[in-house]
Amino acid sequence: MTKLYKLGLEAGPAVAAPSQETQTERGGVTRIILAFIVALASNAALAQTQQRTFRDSMGRNTGRSVTDTRGNTTFYDNMGRNTGRSTTRNGTTTVYDNMGRQTGTIRSK
Repeated sequence: MTKLYKLGLEAGPAVAAPSQETQTERGGVTRIILAFIVALASNAALAQTQQRTFRDSMGRNTGRSVTDTRGNTTFYDNMGRNTGRSTTRNGTTTVYDNMGRQTGTIRSK
C-alpha cells in the first residue's frame, strides 16, 4: 500500500469511479424529485381556501365568506354563525339558508 503523507491516508485497492450511466440515473432521479416538490408546492397554493370579510361603511365587521377548493361558499355573520351557503355546478349556483333549505338558483348565460 502506498502512503499518502500529505493527507495522512493510505491508498487501498483501486475503486472504479461511478459510471456515466450511474451519474445519469442520479441526475434523473434528482430531476424527478425536484419536479415533484415543485408540483406539490404549486398544488398547495391552488388548493387553499379563500376567505373574504365584509364590512359596513363604518368599518365594522358584518360577516365573512369562505370558498373551498370546489367553489362552494359558506357565509357567516359577524358573530361567526352560519347564515347560508352556495354551490355552483355546470354554470348554475344554488343558494341555501343556514338550515340547508334551497332558497334560490342563479343561472349564468
